[in-house]
Amino acid sequence: MQTAWKRRQQQQPQLRQPFFRGDPEEGLYSWKQCGVVPFLGSFLTELFMLDTAMEEYLEGNEVNHRKKNKEYRVLTEILLLQVAADRYRIEPEQPFRAWFQSGTWLIEEER
Repeated sequence: MQTAWKRRQQQQPQLRQPFFRGDPEEGLYSWKQCGVVPFLGSFLTELFMLDTAMEEYLEGNEVNHRKKNKEYRVLTEILLLQVAADRYRIEPEQPFRAWFQSGTWLIEEER
């Protein structure tokens, strides 16, 4: 498997480039340029990395506002994506609906 993957990377060098490009300070916010919605795990990973990499408090028990601002941006982005997702109403097309409704359902003993 590793040999096949190495061959594939040699054939298409763009596979080695990171999918999310942009300023590392911006984190996942460069996904907008790609036109895709990142996996929720990407946001959670960023929150985890922020939590482990940055201290909650600075010297003298001063709150680390830089960390709090970054966490706020990630959580706000998740919230905005949830609001946008709530606005989508996807209805199945008639051929799928007919196929799905024509199926036979298993009774509890058959499962």
